Formats: sequence, C-alpha cells, structure tokens
Amino acid sequence: MRILLLLLVLFTLKSCKPEVKDPTDKQMTSHFNTHKADFEMIRQIIAEDTITAFDYPPILVEGKYKNAKDSIYFNRLSISKRGKLDSLLQNVQCSGISVLSNDQVTFNYYSYGGIGWGVDKNFLYTKRNFKESDAEICPPEVDMSEKRYNSITNCHLVKELGNNWYIELNYDR
Repeated sequence: MRILLLLLVLFTLKSCKPEVKDPTDKQMTSHFNTHKADFEMIRQIIAEDTITAFDYPPILVEGKYKNAKDSIYFNRLSISKRGKLDSLLQNVQCSGISVLSNDQVTFNYYSYGGIGWGVDKNFLYTKRNFKESDAEICPPEVDMSEKRYNSITNCHLVKELGNNWYIELNYDR
C-alpha cells in the first residue's frame, strides 16, 4: 500500500511540473511585427555612434564592465538616450542588445538553460550572408524550436523576417 501511495505522489509531483517551452516562431514573428518601429528605432540610435562591439545595458562582472567598450559607450550616452533605449527595450521585451557592428545587432529575447547547456532565441538585424556560415536557414513552415526539440546536437538556426531582420536560435548541449 505504501508503495502504491508513494508512486501516486511521485506521479502527481511529476505531472505538476510546468514544461518550459521556447516561444514559437509564430509568436516571435507576431511580436516583431507589433513592435517593428521600436526595433528599428533602437537600431537607428545605435547606428548614430561609431563604437562597435558592445553590450547594452553593460554587463557588470564583480563591479567592473565585462568589456571596456561597454563602459565607453555607456558613459558617452546622454541620459535622455539611455532613457530612450531603456524604454524601447522594455517595449520590445528584450533584456538587452549585443552590437557586433552597425550591421549586426542581436536583441536578447529568450534564454533558458543550465550549467553546460542552453538555448537562446533572439531577434537579429544583420546584413550577413547566412549561406556562407554555419547557421542553418529554416523555411517559413518549420518552427525552429520544434526542430531544436528533435535535435540531439548543437544547432544555430535562423529564419528570415525581411529587410535584414531574422529570428535566431542557438542551442548548445
């Protein structure tokens, strides 16, 4: 009887655990289309500056900026521009941006994982040619998250949204 009760409790606890799911491509496409003007405005604010390869907001590690360019960019921003960027990032529901150049900006949208593994699903503006990279271009009918769930290896997937905008999924096992 105790074993039966224990199995029942374990089954109940296991079934109560919420399953973590990445946002679907349809959800992300809808979100992007709803906030496209805000995404473009963030990209334009960044393009006004000559500093490249920085994160905003800056990443602090033990009280110091992770990257010296983060500090330079952050300190050069006027308070009104900081406020504008913060407000726009809140509108687009992104935790921050990583700027590689004026032609490549990643908007950090979704991240989940643990030690040694993780998945990121982000919005990406780039003029890069993915046909000459390690990224796999997903057709519109394929959901990148579903493809990831079925993958047993690391993957880097992108899906075009138009005008150099993409959804990007990085999965490290």
